[in-house]
Amino acid sequence: MKYQNRYFTLLVTVLLLIGLFGCSKDSTDPEPEPINEFNVLLTYLEGDGGDYLNTAAPKIVSAASVAPSLADYKIIDVRSQADYDSSHILGAVRVALADVVNYAEANLSATDQILVACYTGQSAGHAVMALNLVGWDAYSLKFGMSSADTSLDKWSPNCRSDLGGNFTTTATAKNAEGDYPTLSTGKTSGSEILADRVQAMLDAGFKGKSATDVLANSSTYYIVNYFSETDYLGQGDCPPGHIDGATQYTPSTDLKTSAFLNTLPTDMPIVVYCWTGQNSSQVTAWLNILGYEAYSLKFGVNGMVYDQLTGSKWSTAAITGLPLVP
Repeated sequence: MKYQNRYFTLLVTVLLLIGLFGCSKDSTDPEPEPINEFNVLLTYLEGDGGDYLNTAAPKIVSAASVAPSLADYKIIDVRSQADYDSSHILGAVRVALADVVNYAEANLSATDQILVACYTGQSAGHAVMALNLVGWDAYSLKFGMSSADTSLDKWSPNCRSDLGGNFTTTATAKNAEGDYPTLSTGKTSGSEILADRVQAMLDAGFKGKSATDVLANSSTYYIVNYFSETDYLGQGDCPPGHIDGATQYTPSTDLKTSAFLNTLPTDMPIVVYCWTGQNSSQVTAWLNILGYEAYSLKFGVNGMVYDQLTGSKWSTAAITGLPLVP
């Protein structure tokens, strides 16, 4: 009996070892290849995600156009708490830029129209891009609270006309085609990657650069002129043309995988500029979501060659009496 017990114990041990090594051998099957998150995200954004940047953007509305139907909007004010407390649009709710998507998901319905207000209409662009990309119907108040009341005008003191010496009508070729950014959210679906990247962009806050900084260090930036080619060449509303060294990208056309998106660099910061910094703010937000280091040029060409513009300019005529409360 003693020998039988030993034999039985030995047999059980052998069987366990066979099972252990047999399982270990099976576990050596190769791990699945990691996904390319950037490709997954772009495929989603340009397809099922609605391609907002190239179809509906920038979704900016003037104070005059919303005044008669203000009650139809859910208004989000992304200014500081102190400035909101001092004066805000009747019915507006103060929400930090980082919290706009979470606020909408917790408090609004899918059918609501959202109006986002900031100081000048520029930082609101980041919020509007974020909200639209994740499925909301959001608009930026053109020129921000500066258009709501004369006392809130931050545009007039920021319109400059003394920087025309930095402009040219000579075109600069686009960058050579290169690699796209690498994303590592750990998510696998386009919508999940987008949600993660949108929140990261909002958490980072408004990404803007002043004209004086960009012009003084222009060689350290890849400057994107977000104009039509006509305006870029000085044949439209911007007679001086464009910032010397800036490269022209046609709105709603060029920043997609089927066009020139892969000419944007991943090894240097990008500065995007437009007429007023409001459209470029949305483009900048989108680029940061994709993994680029991008900044919006504050106040656009209005902050550089204001007097030479024949259109697309700030005017105190844009100030419309919106109902304000403390």
